[in-house]
Amino acid sequence: MQNRQNSLYNMTMVSFFIALIIIQTFVPWLGYLPLGIANITIVQVTIIIAGILLGPKNGAFLGLIWGILAIIRNILQPTILSPVFINPLVALPGRILVGFIIGLLAEKFGKSRPAYFTYGAVGSLINTSVTMTLAYIFAKEAILSAMGISSENLFAFILTIITANGILEAVISSLLAGLLTPILLKALKSKGH
Repeated sequence: MQNRQNSLYNMTMVSFFIALIIIQTFVPWLGYLPLGIANITIVQVTIIIAGILLGPKNGAFLGLIWGILAIIRNILQPTILSPVFINPLVALPGRILVGFIIGLLAEKFGKSRPAYFTYGAVGSLINTSVTMTLAYIFAKEAILSAMGISSENLFAFILTIITANGILEAVISSLLAGLLTPILLKALKSKGH
């Protein structure tokens, strides 16, 4: 009976997070904040919290869902850099790793308010650094074409995005994960979970 309740709880929570990721992906300003040529991404906070609450397996699955939805978003709502991010080799691995690694960290190091802030920053940095590194490896031509830069300047461009976006997103993710995770945990505990 307990296994069935746990299974139902996990299925309900995964469904909740999928719905939230869909909303954040397609409703302006809820998951992506436009900032010049790039977006400040905050959807990773949802994946980070899911990894903390549901573990690495469900965290990775939700990261995969986010990656697939990000590809669809880049097709339906294209920006100048969309050709880079419709490539599954760029769009999927970093997002999957966010949920998986944060789930592992939460299992290994526990759940506490200070840890939530750390997990938020780490998860965001995983997403930005892995995604942009894979963009450099697998989507060079798309970046060069979209940005009109020379191949000699590509590494500096990628490093600038990792630094500028990465730090800002890590700070935002740290604050949001650190503040929202305890609230969600308290609400779940009040419901008996």
